[in-house]
Amino acid sequence: VPGRVRRSACSTRKAATNPSATPVDRGPLPLFGIWLMGDAVGVDRCRVRRREHVSFGRSGAEGGMKKILVATDGSEAAHVAVAWAAELAAATGAKAVAATVIEPPGFLGHRSLDEGGRLLEEEWAAPLAEWRVDHEFAVLEGDPRAELAGFTARGDVDAVVVGTHGAGGFRGLGLGGVAHYLAHHLPCPLIAVPRGGGPLVDGTIVVGADGSSANEEALRWAAHTAAQLGARTVALFVHSPLADVMTHTAESWQYPGEEQVRAAAQRAGAEGAAIEVVLAAGNPVEELVRAGDVHEAGLLVVGRRGWGSLRGLVLGRVSAQLLHHVDRPVAVVPH
Repeated sequence: VPGRVRRSACSTRKAATNPSATPVDRGPLPLFGIWLMGDAVGVDRCRVRRREHVSFGRSGAEGGMKKILVATDGSEAAHVAVAWAAELAAATGAKAVAATVIEPPGFLGHRSLDEGGRLLEEEWAAPLAEWRVDHEFAVLEGDPRAELAGFTARGDVDAVVVGTHGAGGFRGLGLGGVAHYLAHHLPCPLIAVPRGGGPLVDGTIVVGADGSSANEEALRWAAHTAAQLGARTVALFVHSPLADVMTHTAESWQYPGEEQVRAAAQRAGAEGAAIEVVLAAGNPVEELVRAGDVHEAGLLVVGRRGWGSLRGLVLGRVSAQLLHHVDRPVAVVPH
C-alpha cells in the first residue's frame, strides 16, 4: 500500500549484555526479529531489519535521546560515525538505526537492495553489535537527502549522525549537499562526526549561546544530553571585542545579550545538567573551536538559527566554516 509499511510476523529474543558498556568481540550475533517492507512517501523500496539487545545506558532522562539514526555508505569516515553513534547509544540507552541509501539503477556504484542490506548488517554496522546496543537496519533507495529526511520524520528519530566524508551515494555527506540539506530540513539535531573528539561519558559538551529564543532549544538539548551522559555543559557566549574598548564603571555591567544567555542557561540547566556560562571575545567559529580544544569537548552544539554574535551560525558562512574546520563532533539543533 503506497505510503505505508507492511509489517510481517516476528519473534524476539533478548541477548545478554555487558554492564561495563565497553566494546568487546563476542563473535557473530543471531539474527531475529522484524522485517518491514513496502512503499513509503518518497521511497521506492525500503527494508528495515531489527536486532534487539537489552539496553544498559543512562536512559530515562526526560527529553533525552531514545532513538539515533546513523547513516553509512561503508566508507572509512562513515565507520567513524557509526562507531561514535554506537558509543552514544550505549551511553544513553537509546536504540540505534543504521541506515544506508542505495541510488537507483544507472548511478555510478549502484548496488542492489539485497547487497546493500548484506553489507550493512555484516560489515558497516559492526560497531553497534560490538557495543551490544539495541539496533536495527534500514536500507532505502533514492536520493539520500530526501530518503534520510523522510525516514527520520516518520521514525520518531531523536538525532541523526553522519560522517564528514563519504563515497558513492553519500559522496560529500558531511560537508556537501546531503548534510547541508539535512541541517536545514531535519526535525531533530544533525550530528556531523569528523573524528571522535573528547570523551562522551563524564566529559564536556560545549554549546554556542547568543541569548535568542531560537538558540534556547540548543541549550536545552545540550543540557538533556549532558544529563544522560553524566557530562559537564559549558555555554560559550561570544561578544564583540569592541565592547571591551569602552570603560565599564558599573559592577553589574554586562555585555549586550549576556543577561539573556545567563537566563536561558539557567532555565535549560533546571531541566537537565547544570550549565556553566563562559564569555569570550572574537570570531564565533574560532572561539567555539578553541573552547572545544580547551575543554576537550566530546561534542560541540549550535542552534540552527540565532542572532547577535552567532547570527546565521547554521545557515550561513559561519556554519560552513565550523563544519569544514572543526575536528570534533558538531550537533546542529533545529529551533
